[in-house]
Amino acid sequence: MQFNPGSGWQEAVTSVRDLDKWIEDLDYIAGWSLAHRGAMDSRMLRAWHLPAGAEVEEAVVICRGDPKRWLRLVSFKGIAQTQIRSSGQPWETGGLFSILLYSADTQAAFQRAQERWWSAHHDPVVMEFGGRELLNVVLRGPDGCNFGLYQPLKPTPAEPFPFLKAGPPFNGQQMVRNKEQTECFYADALGWNSWFSGTISLSCNNFGIPDNMVGVNPKHVAIAHAAEGEYGQVELVQWTGFEGQHYGDKAVPPNLGHLALRWPVDDLANQVATIRAAGIDLFVEPTTVTLPPLGEVLLCTIRTPDGVMIELIQTSG
Repeated sequence: MQFNPGSGWQEAVTSVRDLDKWIEDLDYIAGWSLAHRGAMDSRMLRAWHLPAGAEVEEAVVICRGDPKRWLRLVSFKGIAQTQIRSSGQPWETGGLFSILLYSADTQAAFQRAQERWWSAHHDPVVMEFGGRELLNVVLRGPDGCNFGLYQPLKPTPAEPFPFLKAGPPFNGQQMVRNKEQTECFYADALGWNSWFSGTISLSCNNFGIPDNMVGVNPKHVAIAHAAEGEYGQVELVQWTGFEGQHYGDKAVPPNLGHLALRWPVDDLANQVATIRAAGIDLFVEPTTVTLPPLGEVLLCTIRTPDGVMIELIQTSG
């Protein structure tokens, strides 16, 4: 496992209550396995503006067949928490809504998730996007965490799906108040470009809204990446015609849910200069921490207009 600059975000950070349950669930549902487990570096606590006495354990789970991107689970003890998107509806904004991955069999994954007491926003449905058909379900896991699973149907994949259950995470989906503003944030701060930017009206009900509202109100969507052909993308979704709460202020440690996306840079100092020149504040100033199993890294954090933590990493190697 290593960070590879220019290849998109490579690590999603998710705050959970029970590490044991999450490790078992993600193995059973997605086939992801444990790559590291241990105490978090206390310097990371200080960087996150948390009390030095807090106890934090973390675990890294990966798709063994493709460990380029992974999920880091963090569990805080002895400190007050709330869910970031507590009782949040899909159209409500703020924080990371969902981590996306491809699945070998979405219906089977949905059944496995139910066996582990997970639910979903809707039963699996066929979604058409970009000339493709995919069987999609948005799973609702513990601690307010969503996972979007996609099984390619048409055109028929040229090669069999290479993983028994699911592939690695490839996208961080965010419900935003203003798609264009957030799109500019990623472009100005990180130089990311949108390979898709437009308005869509899906005919499937993958988010569980009232059936009579499906396709009535379009969504403004952008999907951005660091480099063409690379995963580790972000998807920005601005709903229209639906109103609700905004959870961005809660999207900070130690609160529960999908917490951050981390991606590597070659020169953190230069990246910070670009960020400051764009008028964007740092949530965490550059600081050195140990990030197992990668070793010592230089890290800083910014937050999107909707509160998503973006952590930039420069490895010592």
